[in-house]
Amino acid sequence: SSPNVFYNAGTSGSGIAVVFGDTVENIPAYLFYVSNASNKPNVTKITIGNNVTSIGSYTFYNCTSLKSVTIPEKVTSISYRAFGNCTSLTSVQFNAVNCTQMGSGNYPVFSGCSSLKTVNFGENVEKIPKNLPILMVAGDADPVGEYGKSVRSVFESYKQAGIKDIRLKLYEGDRHEILNELDKESVYVDILKWIQYYVN
Repeated sequence: SSPNVFYNAGTSGSGIAVVFGDTVENIPAYLFYVSNASNKPNVTKITIGNNVTSIGSYTFYNCTSLKSVTIPEKVTSISYRAFGNCTSLTSVQFNAVNCTQMGSGNYPVFSGCSSLKTVNFGENVEKIPKNLPILMVAGDADPVGEYGKSVRSVFESYKQAGIKDIRLKLYEGDRHEILNELDKESVYVDILKWIQYYVN
């Protein structure tokens, strides 16, 4: 698709509520992308139909009024920067049962989404995309995680399953609630740095 299709759209009112009906299977690349960011469309809400299987690259790039999005169950592919630079996006409901492709290389799906706080995975999700970044953190004195043993086991299982970008950090002497331990500031800093690496 060519950029600039929705040049300046919705900027004089309360914005655009976009609905993709159940007959739509593929959302094309660059659909709401505008090459000059000052003339981007004012997309405030997106409803993605239940039969959508793919979302193209840069589809909603720079939709800075968008606050939440739900990825439906049948989506198998979300291309790079599909939701890039959606700076007001705070929550993602990820219901895709078998999504095997998200972004590519140094171009994540949600790059630049600096306000993103919550990603919820639906109960029916069966597969985690192999290029989805994962950070695992735990205390090595936590009996729930068998003092790091179970955590390391899950970490190794993910690696063996082909997860490409996964990191593990065990905090020495910390028990179950690592965000309330004496070294909690270090934990917060490590998590923040990891998030910033992927959204900036």
